[in-house]
Amino acid sequence: MAKYSKNFNRDYEFYLRHIGRFDFAGGAEIPRVIFDENGVDAKRAFFLFDSNGTLAPCNEPELFYKLMVTKKGINFHFKMWAEGFWDMMEPIEFYLDEFDNPPEWVEKALREQKEKESQRRWLNE
Repeated sequence: MAKYSKNFNRDYEFYLRHIGRFDFAGGAEIPRVIFDENGVDAKRAFFLFDSNGTLAPCNEPELFYKLMVTKKGINFHFKMWAEGFWDMMEPIEFYLDEFDNPPEWVEKALREQKEKESQRRWLNE
């Protein structure tokens, strides 16, 4: 049985909880794995792809795909929210309420994306 870090397990569970809520990734390329009944489970396939880009044959390819859509969908939403932040003027907490028990990195990533967008807007004015 594979051992995963505490952070990976936390993030995996976070993405798992949000399947179906962030199912649009804005045209991002979503990798697909080959089905193999003797392949790794979706968690292992997700770990391998997330850590080193390896697409391993998987016995749960649909779950792997949904996890990838969710991860890319959350990142896409960070980008959209940051781009619209200055127009909407909602506090960060407004966006964080979209998540169930988000890890600390979610708020940090959203704030960083907002700052990038702020710098981009400032440079373009």
